[in-house]
Amino acid sequence: MYIIKNNYEDKKMRLFDTRHISNTVSFLMIVSFALVSCSKAKVMKEISFAEGFTKEYTSRTPEKEIARHPKDSVIAMVIIDDIICSFNNFRYNNTTPAIKLASLSSPQISKGFFSYGIENGQMALPVFSFSEGKILVYDPMLKKIAVLDAKAASNTEGYEPVFMDTEIMSQRVSPFGERVIFINNFAFEGKEPLVLISDKNWSTKIRTEPFNYMNVMSGSLFSNNVGTRIGCARREIPEMVIFDKKAKPIIKMTFPHDPWEFEKIEYQGITEYIMARSFNEIFYCGCGNDRIFSLVYDDDGDQVLLVFDWEGNILDGFRTEGQIRRVSFSSDEKSIYAWERIDEEDILNEYPLYIAK
Repeated sequence: MYIIKNNYEDKKMRLFDTRHISNTVSFLMIVSFALVSCSKAKVMKEISFAEGFTKEYTSRTPEKEIARHPKDSVIAMVIIDDIICSFNNFRYNNTTPAIKLASLSSPQISKGFFSYGIENGQMALPVFSFSEGKILVYDPMLKKIAVLDAKAASNTEGYEPVFMDTEIMSQRVSPFGERVIFINNFAFEGKEPLVLISDKNWSTKIRTEPFNYMNVMSGSLFSNNVGTRIGCARREIPEMVIFDKKAKPIIKMTFPHDPWEFEKIEYQGITEYIMARSFNEIFYCGCGNDRIFSLVYDDDGDQVLLVFDWEGNILDGFRTEGQIRRVSFSSDEKSIYAWERIDEEDILNEYPLYIAK
């Protein structure tokens, strides 16, 4: 199904002359140990998926319908710790709260957070992400980040999310313990890390330039609940990378699609890139604590939902009834909630997972 290979970074060690054989032997032993240690530390597993690898995955019938909304009234709906989180579309109705939370047991009773606007406590162009049981709301226009705990926000009277100013400019920002992680736009140049970790003030030292590739660097960003693994799936390049807790890459999965094509434009001393052509790609990825999901396209342009472990092994895969918009795991990670478009409605369905123990 796929090929796995290991890449080792070459290490060159210089041996110095010595008159004492015993010292030479000791030195060589130390060098040998250092070489082994360095090799082990630098190894990154690469997994390449072959053309047509998704053909074996068939359609699956949902186990339960959770919610149903008119087309485009809700940007996304996910389940976090048995809390239904809906992200309302301000273009459809900008007078409703940006986020509504309700429990699975009482979905008709909801609490709202954030209103649309530019005043204090409001969001103008919010981008939503979720990880570690938290919802992060990031507004690149107002340069603000707000984080709320889904369960606490749903169950606690008077709960107020935490707002902070930030200098981060990115297509994707996600919770990571007391910090946030974000896609580094300048990784587009191929010389800088793909994922960066902020300080505890949700900011960090970043390059400040008139153009920062924000319109060409996009994808999904996520981490497990215990903060030991980070994942990033890029849309412009068909790959998903797994990182350790310090954002060092340890696994790279490459999917059989062509990368996007970009056109370079220079205007008044500023170089910009615009998308010239896009191809089928990794559309959306995320995780629970032990598992990752990845929504990919097959050779015919149809969606296939795959479930991996953090080592890159495929555990399950299937096709859904509609066009998937967002995905989330159940709290026990035994089923998946898919927010999908069927005909002229957006529906949140629960699908069972069949994973061998």
